[in-house]
Order: sequence, then C-alpha cells, then structure tokens
Amino acid sequence: MSHPKFLLRWNLEYLDGRKKFGMWSHPGEFDTEKAWCQTKENLLRATIVGKNFLSREIITLAECPGVDFVNFQWIAAGVQRGIRPTGTVPWRVIGLMIVSRDQKSKVYDNGESELEAHNIDYGRVNLAGFGR
Repeated sequence: MSHPKFLLRWNLEYLDGRKKFGMWSHPGEFDTEKAWCQTKENLLRATIVGKNFLSREIITLAECPGVDFVNFQWIAAGVQRGIRPTGTVPWRVIGLMIVSRDQKSKVYDNGESELEAHNIDYGRVNLAGFGR
C-alpha cells in the first residue's frame, strides 16, 4: 500500500446552491456529519474531493449526477497482528466510493481510482428492511 497523497471527503451540491460536505478522511461521529442523513431531493451532483497533503490544493476526483446518485461508501483497511488477535483490529480510511445507478467509482487516498460496473438496478430494488 503506498503512502497517502490526499485527504478525501464527500460533497453534495443542490439546485438551489446549497452544499453539504463531510469531514476529511473520516466517516463522522454524529449523524449530521454523515452523507446518508443528507437529503437527496433537488440534488445536482455528488462528488468526491481530495485535498493534496503538500500543496493543499482541493480538486474533484470523482463525480456523479444527482439523478443517478445512490450513496457513498468509505473504504478502510485493517492490519491483523498475529494469528489470534485480541481486541479490535486497528484500521484507517484508505478511500471513498460513489455508488451510482450503474457503477461504483472508487477513489483511494494515494490518488488511484477505479470504475466498476454493477448489475444492481437501484430503481427496482427495495433496500428498506421494514414494511415487508
């Protein structure tokens, strides 16, 4: 695993000019800091932005139109020490992913990115576990 080059965060931009954004390379402690709690109504676009460690420049690394946006997912890595670990496994955030209706856009903190198509039709799948 190469060294981190960027701090990552999610951004949501709305048609009325409002913007919501997450914490740098951290999922957040409270629900108000998390992307899943933000409204998708009138969403213009969802983006992953990165802040370069050296230059402090902020750039857009991945984006998705609001009509296709499903959710964000953090990518983390953990290191297990020994055969039988005791307690929790230490981990750190290494990337962030935008899930859209037809693909997953993964961005890693070292600057690498991947696009992965998926065959889930989020327009037809009921992801709620209640009411059935």
